[in-house]
Amino acid sequence: MRIIAQHGRIEVPGRVAAQLTDCVFNGDSADWTVKARCHDVDEFWLDGGGLALMLRVGKSQWRWRDVAVTRAGNDITIAGRGRPEMSEWHGT
Repeated sequence: MRIIAQHGRIEVPGRVAAQLTDCVFNGDSADWTVKARCHDVDEFWLDGGGLALMLRVGKSQWRWRDVAVTRAGNDITIAGRGRPEMSEWHGT
């Protein structure tokens, strides 16, 4: 499955580690990756553990916990497993 989301963010509890744009989700619930552009990066929080990915898909927020992040400049790849938690989008 391939999904394009315009906005997203990487968070740790209570903090935004990076804002995301131009997000492309590829995969299924077994294994997936998201490739995106990142900005407003807080290196301290992005380099820590316990990261969660939030993507805006339509008017919904899709959230995955315990994701792995690889970054090269403004390009970022997020990898994970499982289905997202879904709720109404709360962000910009």
